[in-house]
Amino acid sequence: MLADSYDWSVLIKTLIRAEITVQRCAAFHRLVIWRVQKRQSLGAKRKNPGSDPGFCIGFGQD
Repeated sequence: MLADSYDWSVLIKTLIRAEITVQRCAAFHRLVIWRVQKRQSLGAKRKNPGSDPGFCIGFGQD
C-alpha cells in the first residue's frame, strides 16, 4: 500500500512539472511569434514607406 501511494504522488508531481513546462513553452512560443510579427510590421513600414497611398500625397510638390 505504501509503494502504491508513493507511485501516485510521484506521478502527480511529474504531471504538474510537465504542465508547468508546457505552459512555459507555450508562453515562450507566443512571445517569439509576437516579436516576429512586430519585427515584420516594423520592417514593412520602414522598407516601403511609399506603399501606403496616403503617405506620399503632396510630398515634394512645394
